[in-house]
Amino acid sequence: MSGDSWGQSTKQQTLTPKQRQEFPIINQWAVKFKEAVESRFPYASRYVGDTCTIRVHQPKGTNKINNMHVVEGNPELCKAAVKAIQTASDDGLLPLTPDLIGEEFPLDFKP
Repeated sequence: MSGDSWGQSTKQQTLTPKQRQEFPIINQWAVKFKEAVESRFPYASRYVGDTCTIRVHQPKGTNKINNMHVVEGNPELCKAAVKAIQTASDDGLLPLTPDLIGEEFPLDFKP
């Protein structure tokens, strides 16, 4: 994928000591999740400039997506992103979600 496909908040916040401790765990998970989805999303560059937010449910202890729904965004990008997430899930490529994330979380696609 060209560019960064995951939305990043540009707000500067001071992290608590606990958050600083948890950040590497969340970051490592996010990188693995992103790589897994990108490996099943070969034509993301077609959607440069578009955005899509998808809410995903991944039960604890599994690398499979249980449910997901589009929150908002470009319909074609969202359709392709859902397919990439589902394929990565079906292929067993997704990392287990850390307890810090929870079972349901949003994914922002911004190729």
